[in-house]
Order: sequence, then structure tokens, then C-alpha cells
Amino acid sequence: MRASRNVKLLVLIAFLQGFVFYGPVATIYRRAYGLALADLFLIESLSWLLVIALEAPWGWIADRFGYRRTLVAGNILFALSKIVFAGAVGFGGFLAERLLLSVALAALSGCDSALLYRSSREGEAERDFGRQSAAATLGIVAASLASPLLYGISLRATAVATIFPYAAAALLAFFLEDEGAPAPKERRFLVASLRRLLADRRLLAVLVAGALAAEVSRSLTVFLGQLQYEGSGIRREWFGLVFAGLQVVPLAAGAAGALSRRFDRGALMLGCLGAELVGVLALLFMPSSGFAVLAGLAAVSASAALFAPWLAAVQNEAITTAERATALSLNAMVFELVAALSNLGIGRAAERSLPGAYALCAAFLALSLALAPAYLPLAARRGRAQGPDAGA
Repeated sequence: MRASRNVKLLVLIAFLQGFVFYGPVATIYRRAYGLALADLFLIESLSWLLVIALEAPWGWIADRFGYRRTLVAGNILFALSKIVFAGAVGFGGFLAERLLLSVALAALSGCDSALLYRSSREGEAERDFGRQSAAATLGIVAASLASPLLYGISLRATAVATIFPYAAAALLAFFLEDEGAPAPKERRFLVASLRRLLADRRLLAVLVAGALAAEVSRSLTVFLGQLQYEGSGIRREWFGLVFAGLQVVPLAAGAAGALSRRFDRGALMLGCLGAELVGVLALLFMPSSGFAVLAGLAAVSASAALFAPWLAAVQNEAITTAERATALSLNAMVFELVAALSNLGIGRAAERSLPGAYALCAAFLALSLALAPAYLPLAARRGRAQGPDAGA
């Protein structure tokens, strides 16, 4: 009963945190309040670096003091970051918001995945990760449809409205319970976990591939997509509807568990990366076609969303020790380092030209596919990992 409640609460929290009302105009919003495009990508990269630095300490805290306490703290900080964002102006204001957000994300990343995995029934982790991802997408879609009503009043209204669902999500975190998270058994378990990660080339390869896929999708759909809309002649009042339409496609993530039970998971992961690459190539070679732009962005968004639950399951299945949150946080460090570097590269390329940014994104996805021989054996694993916390 407790495990089932945890899954439901984590899915509901993801749904509420999808209500980012300023999402369809995120880049326009920041530029309207004094942030240059180059500064936007710089802040994003600085944010990733701070998350990387804090991942391991937060993972250690979660394994030492409990998942629930860590998630409560992280969700409160997440809500506070939205308050800061609503009043941010210029580089300093948006940097402060992003740094606070980084602390929150570092607290949530490994801990959220660890608790959901431990709270899932055996064999249902992929399904639950997929539901969590789909719930977040539903929240984004709902917020995107409502967004034009808010930015019709003012851009600032979209940021103020975002505070309320995040505050509700923070309150829900208090009702979570630790699901049998054991105390660390190794005195220096943080160092031991890091050594295990660095020795696992297969896991490192899948983390790099997943990070590149996720950052390409985020850069194109969240930041650069709006510039492409304007270049294609799409009027700003349609941004919310277009953004919502693109976000409907990633609801396919909810089918991740069912698909992997019927087909080889490694082949599915490769298919996602290949489809995302095709989407980027459509943006690169057919930028003047409104249909090609929307279809390309849809392919990028859907592929990355469907890839995410499988990546989360693969990471959890690879853990054979009790320090699950620490291991996942260290994985996130690698993931976020790759994301930060690729984000900085995409930002610099976009400053020169959108086609240059698309070409770099295509190169990143080609690299993620080239790494496949290293990580496919890991992707083929099935079931809950065996180890000290297996079956808890």
C-alpha cells in the first residue's frame, strides 16, 4: 500500500511540475526581461555545472537520512526557484533563479528515481517511469493551452501562475514515505560508488548517449524552436497551441513498459535515437517548410521522451548495492556534465546561425548511435537488479 501510494504521489508531483505556464514563451520571456541569447545558454551551462557538483552530496544525504526528507527539501527549493523567476530581471536575476533551481534538481534527480524504482512492483519499473514522464507531459500540455490567456495579460503573469502548482507539488512531497531504503553498508560508500561507475564503460556509454539525446531535444524544443517558429512565419499567439501540440507527442513515453515487453529494448533505444536524428535533419535541410519544422520537432521531442524511461530503468537495473540514490546521483553527474558541455556548444553555434546549431545536434546524435556497441549489452538486461536491496 505504501509503495503504491509513493508511485501515485510521484506521478502526481510530476504532473503538477509540468505546469510551466511560461514554457511556450520561455526564450522570449527571458529576452524581454533583459537576457541575451548567449547569456541564456551560459546560465544553462553554469546551472548544469552546479548540479554536477551537488549531485553526489545530495545522493549521500538521501542514502544516509532517507529519500523522503531529501525529496521534501528538493521540492520546496524547486517551488522557491519559481518565485525568484517571477521577479527576475537581467543576467543577475535569472542566474540567481537558475542556481537555486540547480540545488533543487540535484536533490531530486537520483532520489526521485531511486524511490520510484523501489516503490514499483517487480517488472513494472519501466511502466511507472513511463507514467511519470507522461504525467509531466500532460501537465506541460495543459499549461501550454492555458498559457496564451496569461501572456495575453503579460509575460510576467505566466511566471507568477507557475508558482502555484509547484507549491502544491512541494506539499504533496510531505506525504511520501521511505520505501525500505537501507543504511549505507560501506563506510566510504561514496568513493566506492564512484569507482564502480568509472569502471563500468557500458553504463558510461549509455549515459553519454542519453545525455546527448536529452539535451538536443531540450535545446531545440524549449529554446531554439521558438526562434524557428518566428522564422517560419508562425504568429506569437499560436506559440502556445504549437508548443502544446508538440508536447502531446511525448505521451508515447507512457507506452515504454509495454513496448519493451514485446520488443528488444536495445533495438527500441536505437530506434529512438535514429528517429531523433531524422527529425534534426529535417530541421537542417527543410527550414522553410512549416510542416517539416513541426514534424522534425515532434520527432525530436517524442524520441527523447520515449528514450528516458528505458534509460532510467537501465540505470536502476545496473545497481547491485544498497546505496541506490548515491549511485544514481553519480550517474546524473556524468549525464549532466555531458549535457552542460553540449548545451554550451549548441548555444554558441546558435549565436552564429540556426543551421549550425542543427548540424551540431545531428553530430551529437550520430555520436550517441556510434556508442551503441558499448551499451547495447547493458540495455538488454531485464528485471529488477539483484543485490542488497532487490525485492525490497
